Amino acid sequence: MSLSVIDPKKRAFRWLAAAALTLGIAPTNVAAEETAPIEISETEKKACVEASVVGQSQRTDGKLGKARESFLRCAQASCPSLLRKECDGWFHEVELAIPTIIASARDPAGSDLTDVRLSVDGVVLASKLDGRAIALDPGVHELVFTSPGREPVHQSVVLAEGELRRAVRVVMLPSTSEDGPHVPSPSPSIAPWLLVGVSVVALGSFTYFGLEGGSKMRSFSDCKPECDPSDVSSARKKLLVADISLGVAVASAGLAVVLFTSSRGESKPATSIGLAPIPGGGIAGFAGAF
Repeated sequence: MSLSVIDPKKRAFRWLAAAALTLGIAPTNVAAEETAPIEISETEKKACVEASVVGQSQRTDGKLGKARESFLRCAQASCPSLLRKECDGWFHEVELAIPTIIASARDPAGSDLTDVRLSVDGVVLASKLDGRAIALDPGVHELVFTSPGREPVHQSVVLAEGELRRAVRVVMLPSTSEDGPHVPSPSPSIAPWLLVGVSVVALGSFTYFGLEGGSKMRSFSDCKPECDPSDVSSARKKLLVADISLGVAVASAGLAVVLFTSSRGESKPATSIGLAPIPGGGIAGFAGAF
């Protein structure tokens, strides 16, 4: 019986391989010799190939952000090794080609503003500005900066492949809207309406006492000059009340017109109100220019 002699180098190599497998690690050449290749289904292969094709098309169209995502999918361990290697290289090439910007905003005094929302091509990319770089595809982009109480700022930029940390600085002015800050309009005053009510009541009083007093005075034509003095005095008082009521009605109506006009912000009309006594009562007058 003959004994085979094991080469010391092979013995050491196998011992290291066994130790590595025991610890859960293995040198690259050992893994290639001792482990079986990963089995990849046809569905997975097809998905990997499709991701690589789509990524190349996106890269050609300048959509580097989407191309990076596609190349990342076909660089996974579930894809064939040869394709995986190619996708990994394309991924890093696209990663270096994607341009970035650093957006900032200041007020007219030069102070930094952070409560600023940034939209790029109609899509909100940042609700606040924090100085971080923002990745964009190469080409023309429309940036819009908005902040409460300030005028929006529109800025167009043209980014080249590989352009990194492009500074985009804007100055945001306070809002100059014609409407200005919203101030609730004052509630309409009820004073004009109260004066209208007083005028209506006074006209009613004028009508009543005027008719009563006039009727009494006409009845005295039959008893002159022996009419009862108390009846005559009562009739005259009614006529006086009627005259005063008429003056109050005219004055109230005039003041109501003035208040209505001034509450609408119109220039105040020139107005005048006068009261004058007459035999047996008084007379009130109102004049105005409208």
